[in-house]
Amino acid sequence: MLTISATRWTRCTTKAADPSIPCNRQGGFTLLDALIAVALMALLARAALPAWQAQQAQQRLELAASGLQRAVWLAQLHAAQRQRPVTLRALPASACAAAPAPGPTGSHAWPCGWAITQDDTNPPWQQANWPMGVQVSSNRGAFVTFAPSGQTRQWQSLRLTAKHAPSAWRATVSVLGRMRIAPHTP
Repeated sequence: MLTISATRWTRCTTKAADPSIPCNRQGGFTLLDALIAVALMALLARAALPAWQAQQAQQRLELAASGLQRAVWLAQLHAAQRQRPVTLRALPASACAAAPAPGPTGSHAWPCGWAITQDDTNPPWQQANWPMGVQVSSNRGAFVTFAPSGQTRQWQSLRLTAKHAPSAWRATVSVLGRMRIAPHTP
């Protein structure tokens, strides 16, 4: 029977001479074997980390895009039911449950999420935060107003990005109120 030593291969000679006598050496891993295995696992994990981060970021972007699409549909539904204009607006940074993701600031930023309101004085009917790490910016401001017909006064384009994501997403609301969401590479 062969056993592995940290320095060389040895043969257990007592076992060959008398099968009833157990061999003194036990099989197993040495400390060096364990360290090599841990180092290999660390290298593999380090190689897989960027792909995993990109996949997680892409899933967050898809979640934010589908939430935005749902928000547009709900705002159009509220406008049609109430026969009054309804606004889908950005939540201010002060309304964030956690610190907003670093990204665009100013009048075109949607730092935390969205809210559906009839006007600024009443509380929102519904609101949601963006997934962690998602930044959203707009080409026309921090709100979209829908008429009872579901149409808007002007088209609006929102750009959704996340750190480590391979591409951004672009959500465009047309004047007719139709929404198109697609991956976008600048």
